[in-house]
Amino acid sequence: MRRSLVPVATALLLAAGCHPEPDSERLRTLLTEAVEGVLWTSESDFPFVVFVIPGDAPAPPTRDTIQDRIAPVYGQRPGNLALADRAVEVTTVDDVLQPRIEPREWWTGEEHETARRLQALRDLLIDEVHGAQVFRIGPRDPFQGLSPDIDVFFVGTSDEGDLVGVSTVSIET
Repeated sequence: MRRSLVPVATALLLAAGCHPEPDSERLRTLLTEAVEGVLWTSESDFPFVVFVIPGDAPAPPTRDTIQDRIAPVYGQRPGNLALADRAVEVTTVDDVLQPRIEPREWWTGEEHETARRLQALRDLLIDEVHGAQVFRIGPRDPFQGLSPDIDVFFVGTSDEGDLVGVSTVSIET
C-alpha cells in the first residue's frame, strides 16, 4: 500500500515547492539508527554495516546475482575466499532474526535490549524495505553448510530501485 501512495505524495510535495527526501536516504538513516551500537553475536561479535547501492534494480537480487550486486560494498577480509568463490544461501528475515528476538528465561537486561533492537530492525526491513531477504555468503563446508565465517546481507530495494540493507559477519564453526 505504501508504494502506491508514494507517487501521489511526492507530486503533492513537489507542487507545494517541497523536495522530499529520497527513499534510499530515508532508509539509510532509519537503518543506521536501528543498528547503531548493536552487535551480531555469534562465536565473535560483529557490528552491522548499512549500505545503499545506487542503481535501477531491474529485479530483486537472487542467489545467482547477489555477489555481483553487492560487490561495490563488499569488504574482503584477509585470508578469506574471494566473493565470487563463496557459496550463497538465501533465507528470510524472520528465519534469521526470530530466534534472536524470542525471549529466553536466562537472558539478562542486555540480551533483552538487543532483542528489542533486533525486533525494530526486523520490523524496518519487513515494513519499509521492498522484498527484503537474507543472503548468507561463505565457504561451503561439506558437512555443515556454510562455515566458518559467513557474510550476512539483509537486503532489499528502495522506491528508487537502489539496493539497501545492512550486513554483518557470523562466525559459525
